[in-house]
Amino acid sequence: MIPKAPRRAALAAALLLIAGAPGAAPAQPAADRGALLYDTHCIGCHGAQAHWRDRRLVTDWPSLNAQVRRWQETQRLGWTQDDIAAVAGYLNQRFYRFRPVGDAGPAASACSATRSASGCQTEGGRS
Repeated sequence: MIPKAPRRAALAAALLLIAGAPGAAPAQPAADRGALLYDTHCIGCHGAQAHWRDRRLVTDWPSLNAQVRRWQETQRLGWTQDDIAAVAGYLNQRFYRFRPVGDAGPAASACSATRSASGCQTEGGRS
């Protein structure tokens, strides 16, 4: 029988190898990256109220993407298109639930909306 100390050391080494192996950690999902970027750069000025107010500027997926692009440019954040899409996708998933129009929007599975004549409609029937 193997003494307990070497057995524990071997088990610990095996766990470290598995945990540190390339590809062991899953890639960061875009929604997580979007949440991180939003929480780091935006939420200080744009709390949840900005997304729920009656006179909001975002009314569909294209306007959501445009507003994220606009504010990152205004703040000179230097985000890539992937960063902009990640933040817009995160906001869409968390607040808006717009249905995508063609290839310009987030994956359809991220939304549970119905399509209107304009192509974007929220669950509540608002365009």
